[in-house]
Amino acid sequence: MQYKRFHLELAEGKPASALITFIKGDNLSRLPRWLLLPLLKWYLQKEKQTLGPNDVPMEALIPTQRFDGLLVKEMDGSLESFAGMRADVFLLGGAKSPAFLRDVLDALNHTLPHVKRIEYPDFDHSAPNQSRPNHKGPERIAGDLRAFFSQS
Repeated sequence: MQYKRFHLELAEGKPASALITFIKGDNLSRLPRWLLLPLLKWYLQKEKQTLGPNDVPMEALIPTQRFDGLLVKEMDGSLESFAGMRADVFLLGGAKSPAFLRDVLDALNHTLPHVKRIEYPDFDHSAPNQSRPNHKGPERIAGDLRAFFSQS
């Protein structure tokens, strides 16, 4: 990720631009920046109108994306260090998520000794945030999490 640009955009009060810098840095979209920017600005405004009293808007979370990038960079090449992990691990992923995320879950699934994995065929990476007719991402994921933690 281009950390300097990301931080500059945040400092300039341009959270949508900063998120696009993160998205482009991780190859999460092939859409050009000029198209993503108005779409993301519209989405961030629309989301504010639908938030519940305890919800955190995505715009408030954008500055934390830098930690995702730093952790990924720090952990690169350390997959085998997880082979001795004794804790039960629950991996959740969507079949419609970007390939690199599915690849990471595949690698962890084959490395971790005590792992349970669910891949949702009709979900992408944002399923926990989306509740639509016939989708019910948050409800399905919450049910699976409850089941996993009640067994642990």
